[in-house]
Amino acid sequence: KLIKLKLPFWKNVLIVIIVIIIINIYKYIYIIYIYVYIRIFYINKLFILILILIIQLSLAFNIKNINNLFNFKKGNIALIGAGPGDPNLLTIAAYKKIKRADIIIADKLISSEILKLIPKNKLKIANKFHGNANIAQEEIYKWSINAINNGKNVVRLKIGDPYIFGRGGEEMLKFKSLGIKTEVIPGITSAIAGPILANIPLTHRGIANQVIFCSGSSYNDELNIPEYNKYRTYIYLMAMCNLEKIVFKLIDNKFPNNIPVCIIENVSTPLERIIYSKLKNL
Repeated sequence: KLIKLKLPFWKNVLIVIIVIIIINIYKYIYIIYIYVYIRIFYINKLFILILILIIQLSLAFNIKNINNLFNFKKGNIALIGAGPGDPNLLTIAAYKKIKRADIIIADKLISSEILKLIPKNKLKIANKFHGNANIAQEEIYKWSINAINNGKNVVRLKIGDPYIFGRGGEEMLKFKSLGIKTEVIPGITSAIAGPILANIPLTHRGIANQVIFCSGSSYNDELNIPEYNKYRTYIYLMAMCNLEKIVFKLIDNKFPNNIPVCIIENVSTPLERIIYSKLKNL
């Protein structure tokens, strides 16, 4: 009886509206739905539409999330630099985004002072530690994508500036590959804030006219040491674990033994520690 039933015009219109909504969510099966249009209007075989909807639900379950079928609002994500640690060094743009976010996925290194600004029910902290970074990064992607697909405003909060040794570029490319547009808000990097708070100008007329940022965290046990230039300021980030190795490599690369060195930890936080020395004394 259902097969032979001729639906009234308004029911046909309602079915077509439903199909259009589904097409807007899953644009890659246009041909199937063109066929459904024809069957609905000319033969009224309702079971064909039901069959296609069942297939659609199956695709939704396997490809994205079955809830997406009824969630017409797509979420968004902002990649935000939290600065070195002091909440007063957050940018106004970063602070506004944090306050408006539905969920905030923060790096483990974000200071407790900044985390206090975030309601606990909105906060997720990445469990990154040495040897676990790649696994934790995949977890971050999973949290982010699930929240975006559920229509949430997501903030990915990163220490310092997201594009200075913070995987910010990698995360942006990952989201881009999934068709997710990422807003990026710069942060004050500790590479600049640290020396300033230690009263060290990175450039100075007649002394230093170049600045170079280096990673002190080895990748595949390799540390690339640039050549020495007396007019250049060298900044190593994430260097404490490899400090001894870096010192010997600098000396091997003909850096002067008496070159001034400053070690700065936990920049701008109550745990900040600053040590002034010479390379030979480290």
